[in-house]
Amino acid sequence: MNSTEHTGVAKPASETSATKSGGCCGGGGCGGGAKKAAEQKPGHEHAHGGGCCGGGGGGGGGGAGAGEHHHADAQVQAIYVFSRKQIRELDRRAAEDYAMPTLLLMENAARGVAGIILEGLQGVEAAHVLIVCGPGNNGGDGLALARHLHNHDLRVTVLLAAPMGKYVGDARVNLTIAQRMGLRIVDGAERPAARFAEVVSEKEPPHVVVDALFGTGLDRASVGSMSELIGEMNGYKSHGAPLIAIDVPSGLDADSGLPMGEDGDGGVVIADLTIALAGVKAGFMAPGARAYVGELAVIDIGAPKELVAALGHRLHGGGGGGGGGGGCCGG
Repeated sequence: MNSTEHTGVAKPASETSATKSGGCCGGGGCGGGAKKAAEQKPGHEHAHGGGCCGGGGGGGGGGAGAGEHHHADAQVQAIYVFSRKQIRELDRRAAEDYAMPTLLLMENAARGVAGIILEGLQGVEAAHVLIVCGPGNNGGDGLALARHLHNHDLRVTVLLAAPMGKYVGDARVNLTIAQRMGLRIVDGAERPAARFAEVVSEKEPPHVVVDALFGTGLDRASVGSMSELIGEMNGYKSHGAPLIAIDVPSGLDADSGLPMGEDGDGGVVIADLTIALAGVKAGFMAPGARAYVGELAVIDIGAPKELVAALGHRLHGGGGGGGGGGGCCGG
């Protein structure tokens, strides 16, 4: 799917206007750290391209929906909010009630994320993307993403943050495919932070880093080696490479919007852009979540719109019903 085909700027519940935009939404363009990071890297001024959706103002924390781009031909899909429990139920019922394999949902997610990244890297020569993958479904999304970016001639490096034996189910399927395709896979199981530092110190460092460590299933703090890895990922942003989180910044509680760790920000990814799958996570609406989520895009993963509408809380109006996203959200 084209992840930026149907977009709408999320507003408070009392507002219902929505937008369609082929470019950046909110805040006068790609606001906040994403634009700043892109401008710091020569030739990388489109790092967040058309999929970049921000709430308001160039810095974090502006009013939701400010400066959105309006188009007369807007066909906007509704945006839904999900708790951790609801999004798990969405996966389960899609598989059981609609016979949709979870691998299919993962594939759709990866294609949507790839569309945003590819659009953002248009015009960047020899673009390099580093994808940091945990062993769960979020890591599986990242592994599938690696394949799609490779097929579009991007240079891709996958950093595995866990032993290969822990990659099971759908994540294992996508790891096996990546291996058989000959993608570059770095084993970071023993020293993930050190291996990350090695990759970003190479002659051709990554233009973009993707956080595919932990998704909504995380129910504990990111400590020890994982906290150190997240610290390295956050630190690398100072070199001008945007940090993009798949679905939820690793270490952030999807329900409360608060860091799970006791180490403060060191155990939570501070994303420039979060690409939410199927809908906005409830915690993203919390006042302090913007500092970790950054700009926010919502993409469709192909779940039946009836199921999305039944399980999620509708955030604002829009033509075309559910479908789980394809929208831009600010705030």
